[in-house]
Amino acid sequence: MPSKPLARTLCASFALASTLVSAAIVTTPSGVLNGSGSGVSDPFAFDAWMRMNVRVNSATGITNAFPRSGDGSAWMTLADGSGKADWGYYRTGGFGTLADLSGASFDWYRASTSTNPANQMPAFRIVVDIDGDLVNSTTDIAYLVYEQVYNEAGGWSAPTDAWQTSAIGGTTNLWVFQPGVGAEEVFNRTLADYQAGTYTPTMGWSQITGNSRVLGIVIGIGSGWNGAFTGAIDNATLVMGGAAPLTFATNFEVSLPPPPVVVAKPVPVGGPEAMAALGLGLALLAWRHRRRIRA
Repeated sequence: MPSKPLARTLCASFALASTLVSAAIVTTPSGVLNGSGSGVSDPFAFDAWMRMNVRVNSATGITNAFPRSGDGSAWMTLADGSGKADWGYYRTGGFGTLADLSGASFDWYRASTSTNPANQMPAFRIVVDIDGDLVNSTTDIAYLVYEQVYNEAGGWSAPTDAWQTSAIGGTTNLWVFQPGVGAEEVFNRTLADYQAGTYTPTMGWSQITGNSRVLGIVIGIGSGWNGAFTGAIDNATLVMGGAAPLTFATNFEVSLPPPPVVVAKPVPVGGPEAMAALGLGLALLAWRHRRRIRA
């Protein structure tokens, strides 16, 4: 999660507008990033996926370990409770207001070799600027966190060794993490509640509303998990409505698909210009022949 200096950089830069390219096949950053200490990350960049907060005994990268929708996915692993690994994407100018968020989805995989609690799977976080002001207030960042366990009946366990798809909509339960404040342990508040802004936040936490601005998404594992985890994520999607609707979709792949094979159509010798001239010449000959017959 961004530090306060990074949060200031994010919000200052989000004031600029940019055009989103949808449905991207993502093959970079390539290789596997091994974590250390309190976390390492790729150099920060807008409009690009980054491996973030990869802590000691953790690793992540685009690999073919668990291919999905092609030859790869974003593989991630941790060995114990000190581990963590995220993938994050921040759009220049943000994606729009929270009120305009129509929904989101992603695919995830939990390997049966995982020993952490069975109800834990990669979490999907929607990053927002709480008051929607990207210029004058730059540290009011919050995360709306999706975990499937809070959207299932008691006793739910994440399926293993098979890809799953989770979707986020108006009735989906999300909880809040606010840097500098912590995790607000209210797990039955829906996306629609935040969009309406009519709920009462816990003392110390700021109120998120429909005017809060969606800055990006962060998907990841860990931070206090008890045990080891191995799995992957893919096909992250965010759908925005409003005056400027857009769909942001990502498919992580090890390699780009081959370009389509273009079969050239045969062209007559001499090319189209020559054929046009030939046609005109034949028409003239026919006209002269008709004149001779009449004469």
